[in-house]
Amino acid sequence: DSAIEAIDVMGPLGVDAEVCFDGQGSVLLLDTAYSPRRLVWLNAWQRPDGKTCARIDRAGTVALMPAAMTPTATRSPASTATPNPYLVADSLDSARALDDCMVSSNNTVLNFRRQPAGPILSLYMGASNAIARTDNWFKVRYLGNEGWISAHYVATSGGCD
Repeated sequence: DSAIEAIDVMGPLGVDAEVCFDGQGSVLLLDTAYSPRRLVWLNAWQRPDGKTCARIDRAGTVALMPAAMTPTATRSPASTATPNPYLVADSLDSARALDDCMVSSNNTVLNFRRQPAGPILSLYMGASNAIARTDNWFKVRYLGNEGWISAHYVATSGGCD
């Protein structure tokens, strides 16, 4: 079936966002954290005003689909998304300080996170000095904030090991 209505959600969310559509149906997220995008059924509810709503915590295309999900088939993003092998929540205890490390996103937009594999603060694109790293993440200062970007999607120069 095709979507009844859809909206692209972009930019930094930082918190769960509520997306509502006029009418009834189920809500589907095309998750931009993956390429190709993954289909993730969201837990949806019907408001008294007739709108169907769901919460999202990431960028993607959110669509109202015509068939209502049964309660046993309703799923949240965390329970249905195939694990991203690069979304590893390294312990902050394993972080080591860096002195002379430059990381660059190579013109790719990355998620800028509060902690390794943690909530997304904003989007990151560019080059920065890394101030710490774990096996899978670099800690950088970006637009006045400190956060983490995936080590798997950056080019490095200097003492980044």
